Amino acid sequence: MAETDSDASKSDILYEFIILSEWIEDYDSVVSKNTLNNVQETSLYFSPWKLLKKSTGNTLRFLETEYSWHLAVSKDGKVVAILKDVSLEIKTAKDGYSSAVGKASIPSDQNPKLRKLKWSADNSFLALARDNGTIHVFNLLGCNLATIKGPDDSNGIYQPVVGLDFLQPKFKSSQWSNELLVVYHKGDVKSILLSSLDGQESYENIEFSLKPYYPQGIFSVAYDSNYLLIVSGPPTKNESGITVWRILNDYPFLKCTVEMERFSASSRSFLKFFSFCSNYQNPKTVIKMSISPSNNFLACIHLCGEISLWRMPGILLQRKWSLHEQPQYNKSNIKSRENSNNEDLFYPFDIGWWSDNALVIVRRNGALSVCSITTLQNLLGDSPEFLAESPQISCIKGDRSGVMALECKTSFNCKRREDSYFDEVNKDTETSILQESIQAALYSITDIEKFEPKRKTPKVIQRIYRMIALKKTTPEELYARKIDNEEYEEALLLAQKYNLDCDLVYQKRWRNSNVSLESIHSFLEKINKIQWVVNECVERVPDALEDVKELLKFGLEKSNIKVSFESLDSEKRQIVLYRIKLLKFLDKLSIYEKIIGSPKKYDKNEYDNFRKQPAIAAIVNYARKGNWEAVSTMFTYEGNETLPHRLPILSNFPETLKPLQYRCLLPEIVEREVISWETKILRKLDWCEKNSYESLICEDNDVTVEEVLYKNQEHLKYFQGSTPSADVVEEWYKRRTYEIEKNTGLVENALNFVILARERGVKSMNKLYSDLLTLESLVYLVGDENTTLKKLEILNHFEQCKLLLAKTAASSFITDLKNLIVPLAKRCKTGNCHTPQALLKTILLYFSEESLEFSLKFLNHLKEGYMNPFDLTFNETALIVLDCIYSCPKSDQLENCFSILECLPQRSENKEESDLHDKIDDVEIYLEVCEILERYEISKSVKFIYENKNVEEIGKELLSSMADFTKRVSLDFTELLVDFQVIQSKIFPCISDDYCRELCTLTQMTCECEEIIMSAEDILECRKGEKNKIIPFEKSIQLVLEAAQKHFEKATSFDDHYIELAQTCLRLIVEPHFLISEELDLIEAVQLLGDFEVNMLPVQVRKNENRIKLIDACLKAKPNNYKSYQKLLQLAQALRIYGDNRVKREGEVLIMIAEFALKVSDYEFCSEICNHLVNRNYSSAWMVIRLLAQNEEFRNRSKKLHFLAFAILHCPPEKIEELIESRLEFQEKYFSNVIMDTLS
Repeated sequence: MAETDSDASKSDILYEFIILSEWIEDYDSVVSKNTLNNVQETSLYFSPWKLLKKSTGNTLRFLETEYSWHLAVSKDGKVVAILKDVSLEIKTAKDGYSSAVGKASIPSDQNPKLRKLKWSADNSFLALARDNGTIHVFNLLGCNLATIKGPDDSNGIYQPVVGLDFLQPKFKSSQWSNELLVVYHKGDVKSILLSSLDGQESYENIEFSLKPYYPQGIFSVAYDSNYLLIVSGPPTKNESGITVWRILNDYPFLKCTVEMERFSASSRSFLKFFSFCSNYQNPKTVIKMSISPSNNFLACIHLCGEISLWRMPGILLQRKWSLHEQPQYNKSNIKSRENSNNEDLFYPFDIGWWSDNALVIVRRNGALSVCSITTLQNLLGDSPEFLAESPQISCIKGDRSGVMALECKTSFNCKRREDSYFDEVNKDTETSILQESIQAALYSITDIEKFEPKRKTPKVIQRIYRMIALKKTTPEELYARKIDNEEYEEALLLAQKYNLDCDLVYQKRWRNSNVSLESIHSFLEKINKIQWVVNECVERVPDALEDVKELLKFGLEKSNIKVSFESLDSEKRQIVLYRIKLLKFLDKLSIYEKIIGSPKKYDKNEYDNFRKQPAIAAIVNYARKGNWEAVSTMFTYEGNETLPHRLPILSNFPETLKPLQYRCLLPEIVEREVISWETKILRKLDWCEKNSYESLICEDNDVTVEEVLYKNQEHLKYFQGSTPSADVVEEWYKRRTYEIEKNTGLVENALNFVILARERGVKSMNKLYSDLLTLESLVYLVGDENTTLKKLEILNHFEQCKLLLAKTAASSFITDLKNLIVPLAKRCKTGNCHTPQALLKTILLYFSEESLEFSLKFLNHLKEGYMNPFDLTFNETALIVLDCIYSCPKSDQLENCFSILECLPQRSENKEESDLHDKIDDVEIYLEVCEILERYEISKSVKFIYENKNVEEIGKELLSSMADFTKRVSLDFTELLVDFQVIQSKIFPCISDDYCRELCTLTQMTCECEEIIMSAEDILECRKGEKNKIIPFEKSIQLVLEAAQKHFEKATSFDDHYIELAQTCLRLIVEPHFLISEELDLIEAVQLLGDFEVNMLPVQVRKNENRIKLIDACLKAKPNNYKSYQKLLQLAQALRIYGDNRVKREGEVLIMIAEFALKVSDYEFCSEICNHLVNRNYSSAWMVIRLLAQNEEFRNRSKKLHFLAFAILHCPPEKIEELIESRLEFQEKYFSNVIMDTLS
């Protein structure tokens, strides 16, 4: 049990010593003082810090040996602040002080050892005092809330802070949440109000000075919750130097309640001078003070090493112990590098309170003790806890009572003891520093080597800071901590002393050790809890196979309780369950041994997974890994669980695994019966596996087969069962074959699987076997990666052949036929799709669509005497090849066709071959025609000629193409006519001989040579009744017109050469004919249009349906074209405008000319044309005549009257009145002018 505060002073206390955090300073470089330059050395001596040190004497040597880092712990221990050289970290107890919740940057100080750090009572503020007296206030996150500058004297020397604490609130205020009390070394006292509100500045509430009472300065300050401020300084001869001050709300703010004897003014002045000059110091000076948690006692450390205890609030001395009276004061720190004979190391360095009855004392050598306030005996035991030298401590009050400390371990790069940095510091006395400074100044002035300071080597050190906690604990907590720290012997002693459970030690040692026969007997056997022991035998998996056996045997031995099922309680029931598991694990171990074969192959993790899994899960995993030996072993020894799912398990083998490896696992069918698997038994049943205990065994099986095997493979349920039928097995073989091929594309594996199935009595695999053989050739010989078994099986044999020969060439065709097609053709004998002969014919016909070279190769192969693998005679093969010629659509295969004919036999008297030779003769005829067409650059295949035989339309197209070629290259037209007649007689008898002659003559006349055209008169009947002419007169007219029109339509202008050729054709007909005349007139019209500069193609003139617009085009083509009205009338006649109606043609043309002349204001010419219209009495001209007559610019009065009379005569009735009025008006003007002219 933990000790209470009341008896803490009477007996030892239980505690824990914990390292909370650690920081390493790897690069800190320490430069010896003598390495400074002269100016620096001199200024260092006269620095404010040196002057302060000189004024206070040797009492500040404790600060000089403290760390530059500082630790501040809140009163409840919930937050901690660590002040580093230039940074601040804030940590909390929530995470064990492991991470910083707040950080801040701090300005560097000349002497960071004079800093102070303090938390407020509510942990909301953290106050930091720097060496110059400046105060910084931070919040919990490290934000700087306020900065208060410290006081300085008239010499500019800063005052360090000796007291820093937060006061208890005297009154509630919404503006000010905390009050900070600051006491400076020279005696100045400040009270600063702080606010937690954003933007609210601090406020100095109190200013007071203790200089009259402590002229030499203040060394230590303590504050209790009763608003009492306890101050210590240099004492008088018989006094302690301690005063007590009550803090007031109003002026003078501080009131002394316990006062030491005052000095006179003269004595104070003398002491000041004596202190400065001779380093005056009193050994009774109090340098550290601490108030107990209940505010009843004050503990002090004196400069001489004495510890005193005072009763509060009257400051009455209760006890005191000089250094040599203090128990265990001279215990040496084995971790320290300092000389243990140096008595200064045993001086108390800091003091605090563990409780109201126990003090915490820290000495310079790092010894930390918790001592009784009555005897000062160490309550931690025979020896104090040792930290690094001069650690900082902070005591925690309340439930978290204890001590937190900050220590620093220093290591140097030098090997010699005299190189220690601290030795150098100790040598730097004020006298030596003054001497060295004067010497350096002289050297800087004179530059004489005699005064040159000695140089010292820089020292590089490494500092390791640790934050450590020493806290109270209970025996149970300490016992658990000892076990966690593996301090087993101490833990056992503690367990024996406090009657604790020793099993915890052996349990920890068992779990931390490897399982072996030794560890079983040394640790596990000593544990009294049987259930725990058996559970460990179940849970632990040793690293060696023999250790597994020993552990299982030990567990079975411990669990062999042999009780009836009815007497089972919860503990025994659990032990029985463990025994069942151990037996199962022992069986699993036996099976695992058989699987691995050798103990060297034992794998701890593999075995652990194996034994935890149900048999069905393990065998499925082995199957998926392709371990067929393991599957076979489990079928044999775990048959009850695995064999009902034999086929689904086999379906989990990787499809990439060769079926030959697991052939022994495949089911076999004999006379439609499936052969069962032979199983074996590992051992006899144990007592816990019989009778009533069966219910416990069932409870242990918590994994279902459904989850393991069928969750994602529902289709495998069809094949489960202990004794599947032959039909089910055959169906499984088929599906498995498809799965292997589909999932891997390894046709070889699928084929081998089918072969094994056929060996094992599966009779329904022939079709699948044949398809796989084909697919094997397709994949491995052809290189087809896209065709699958599913795609292949829906194809007929010919479609399969197409795939097999997809990459064949003529050079490899015969080889591919032998290697790829012949095996398939042999398998076709058992099918119904194709016979081998039909298959060959289909293949040759298929390739003939692209080239006849394949058929030629095959025919040559047989002609050379090779055996026909398709059981065909040469004549039968020849017939097939002839069919191939008819099926080839390519026109570039004529050479191959002739080569094929050369391979075929000549006609003989054998009547059986007559059909063959008749077909050969037909092919020769088609080839002859193809050759004729080829001469005319007309490429046609035999297939085309054969399919279009006697098709008149196709025949005429071919003859026309021949005629065009002849005309283009100027060949002999007699030869053309002969070729026409050959093609017509042999292929197109539907075309007449006359058509051939007429086409030849037309071709002759459409040539671009006039001599050739004129030679056609020998064939044409140029006048009726002309004898010895081949083509009659009417047909001659038709051909001449057609030829002339073709020339005419080719012309691009009126003077084109084709116009002359057209006229040449028309002049072939000597006897007049109206059709010839019309064509000649059209040619004349084109030439007239050219004279009028109308740019039109002759073919456009022919196709113009409204030819009157051509007259309009002539009028617009040139400005003066309208004046050539006779030529325009000639053009109209040549164009046959309005046919044979000459009156209308001329009248309309003249009207157009008159309108155009009127439009261009040529009134005289318009009057001339209108006069022609009046003379011809062309009534439709009344409008243009009326417009001319009514035009004011037309001055011929007599013609105006004449034209108006004509307009009145021929206008519509509704216009008569208007025109008469116009004529009368004009007539009146006309006669008036005549009378006037006469009179004049």
